[in-house]
Amino acid sequence: MAHIIGETRPYLTYGALQPIHLVCVDERTHNLFVLAGSNEEIEVKIAPNG
Repeated sequence: MAHIIGETRPYLTYGALQPIHLVCVDERTHNLFVLAGSNEEIEVKIAPNG
């Protein structure tokens, strides 16, 4: 499928854009924690090594 310059596809980003409610760092493990989603249903933990 060819990409057309100026073409808009709102359905591609609709699910990707979510509100972020909380971002914090665990001082003990240095993990980054993110709580996101319309109903706070997305939880992400990121270790210091990525």
